[in-house]
Amino acid sequence: MVALRQVFPVLLLALAVASMPAQDTTSYKSNPEFQKAYREALSMRGEHVMFAPDAYKKANKIAGGKCMECLLGLYTAQMELGSGKDAAATAAQMVELADTSLEKSRAHFCRAQALLAQAGDKPKPTQLDAVEGALKESLAAYPRNPGSLFMEGKVLAMMGKTDEAKAAFQQCLECSAPGDPSRLRAEHFAENPALSLAKMAPAFTVKTLSGEKFQLDAMGGRVVLIDF
Repeated sequence: MVALRQVFPVLLLALAVASMPAQDTTSYKSNPEFQKAYREALSMRGEHVMFAPDAYKKANKIAGGKCMECLLGLYTAQMELGSGKDAAATAAQMVELADTSLEKSRAHFCRAQALLAQAGDKPKPTQLDAVEGALKESLAAYPRNPGSLFMEGKVLAMMGKTDEAKAAFQQCLECSAPGDPSRLRAEHFAENPALSLAKMAPAFTVKTLSGEKFQLDAMGGRVVLIDF
């Protein structure tokens, strides 16, 4: 039994944007008013996350609607608050603002993630088609996006396309760094995509009090009690 807060969407987002360069510095970043508003938005975490969307919108308004970091922060807050519909709209704004292949891939991934969250636990075929369409856009922009490949494998498994799901998870393995916490999970799913449909704690690696490396997925299905 694992007692752990469900942070799988956030981990996927981190996987998708890893090693992607930040947006180029623009004039608004030197604006003291923007800097203050953006710092305030960044401080809206934990129990204050409900105030984060308005704070990021304020900062982005000062930036003339051109702040990709503001939109990403807004999107993340909306996902944490369970506002999939709002997050999908924000991701659409990110798609419009993106001007590099990596940014476009990240934006389409975010939209796919929001659409899946909006669909709930039992998405309809048309909803899965919409998610898959966004993922294809993401991979068209950047074919080696491990987060998009991982999520595509999961969505294809939900659609009953087992062979295609296996291929997607295998591609994810080839694009993931050796130390990535999700790598071992992708390996398991490549062998049996149906496993990706089970409710699981997020993949993670931590160092124990004795200094040893602990990787949840390395437990091989054994019962694990985690005390933080």
